[in-house]
Amino acid sequence: MKNKTIFTLILMLFWGCILTFGKNVQTSQTLPQHVSNTNWRDELTGDWQIGFLDSYAIYDNTLWNYQVTKQRGDSYTLLFTHDSQQLKAQIGKLVNNQRKFTIGKKSFLCAEITKDVLPDYPMTDNTPFKDNHFKTGDSVTFHGIIRNIPKKWREHLGEFITFHITNGVTDQQDHYPARIDSLGQFSVSIPLLNSSFCYVDILSTNIPLECGEDYFMLMDFAKPQLLFMGKNARVLNEIVANQQRPEYEDFNHDPFKFEKWFGEETDFFNSKMATLNKIISERPNLSEKFKLWNRENLRYEYAYTLIIPNCDDYADSARKAIDIIEREGYLTPQLPYTLVNREANIFPWYLDIWASRKQYEKIAQLTPQEEKKEEKEMFNKRWEILERASKLYHNGDSISAQKLIDKNSELFDPKTVEYNYKNKDQS
Repeated sequence: MKNKTIFTLILMLFWGCILTFGKNVQTSQTLPQHVSNTNWRDELTGDWQIGFLDSYAIYDNTLWNYQVTKQRGDSYTLLFTHDSQQLKAQIGKLVNNQRKFTIGKKSFLCAEITKDVLPDYPMTDNTPFKDNHFKTGDSVTFHGIIRNIPKKWREHLGEFITFHITNGVTDQQDHYPARIDSLGQFSVSIPLLNSSFCYVDILSTNIPLECGEDYFMLMDFAKPQLLFMGKNARVLNEIVANQQRPEYEDFNHDPFKFEKWFGEETDFFNSKMATLNKIISERPNLSEKFKLWNRENLRYEYAYTLIIPNCDDYADSARKAIDIIEREGYLTPQLPYTLVNREANIFPWYLDIWASRKQYEKIAQLTPQEEKKEEKEMFNKRWEILERASKLYHNGDSISAQKLIDKNSELFDPKTVEYNYKNKDQS
């Protein structure tokens, strides 16, 4: 009897310990409010790594359903499901404003993203833009979720988010709408000639899309917050965090007072470039993609303003525009011409001026009065290439025309363009 009493006491003590130990272990369907509706960046790479939206998790460019299978204090074990896929995930407790996430076999130390965009990346990045050299059949996938869309935006956009890409062949904009469903989700596959310049209506801004990439966008109007996920989404996050738009003022100019208008446009371009350079100097870790894409788009926007007013109707303004386009390297671009908004406009205009037989007299006016033998040979070589390129372009093959120019780039290098216009400057 005595032994039975002792055994009963031990058993009661054991179950009491189990109940005390287990009272902090809970199960639930969703995360508590302070963890749900949060987004987290990888402290090592600076990328948006994972996010939570009520009953959804965003990870690896995918929207997952999740269930909390165990909670111990501020630590959580979850099961992610998407179609037939399953992933086990663990969220460590908050220590020094950081949490350790383990998803499948991968672990990340993350900090919560508390701003409306990603903060500066912790390291530099010199990765170049993808260039597929205009092979056929390439595309990009863009999907995501848009939350808490205001009524005025719903009325403006309707049920779609639209991606506008200037076609490098037709010089027309192609439009790719993606339907926004009742949950705010959208997805679209966009065919690309090469990595391309794109205007997104809901963002009211321009972004570069790289061929073969897969992007996920979260846009929450209530927070507000705008984030991009993907292996090469860094430059998109940098662009929305450092808005630098290349638009130019619409000066009402008199083409016969070209110098005044040219000076105004040049001053405006210089101020925009100074602003961009200030951003870059203040944020030394900005990627080379961000720097090059913004600088090239500003440069070509400036060159485009010189040809907007049909400069070819006025010999002096045409000469000035051509001089700048040749001497400043616009004919030897640093990026595929599909990535720079106005580059496709510069090229055919230049061909029309220099290679069209109808402009032969004007070309004669724009060339030096006294040419050395080597200058004449250079001019004749360029004339031959430009004439062939012009025929290709006007036959609808702008890609072959651009490749022909690229193949003979030494003829268009600014260092080789040394025509002397001093005796013809009458402005």
